[in-house]
Amino acid sequence: MNRADGVPNQNIAATSLFLATKAEENCRKTKEIVIAVAKVAQKNANLVIDEQSKEFWRWKDSILLYEETMLELLTFDVVLESPYTHLQALLSQLGLEHDKALRNIAWAFLNDSQMTTLCLRMGPRDVAIAAV
Repeated sequence: MNRADGVPNQNIAATSLFLATKAEENCRKTKEIVIAVAKVAQKNANLVIDEQSKEFWRWKDSILLYEETMLELLTFDVVLESPYTHLQALLSQLGLEHDKALRNIAWAFLNDSQMTTLCLRMGPRDVAIAAV
């Protein structure tokens, strides 16, 4: 799925964002994603999008249409392995599961690392090890 297939980049990005929010525990409502995407596409953060507007439904229909295609291209492989799970196991293996200060600092590192490309360059276990 790319521009060569006739799918605009904005539609791919919107669908990717929608799927990404579903893959984590903090799933967003479709309405929230559609409104955010429409504001970015129009380059107007103050844009008011009515749920009955053509713009809202155009984005919603597009996201839901390409969601299935994107899932097929990903072979429905959307389960993420979390570094947080590895952190808990690692602290237990090292006998440090009760060290609240270390756990909090490592957890904060993992939170901060989610805002970087670290998760793309390293596996979740390696990121957890780096946090400790």
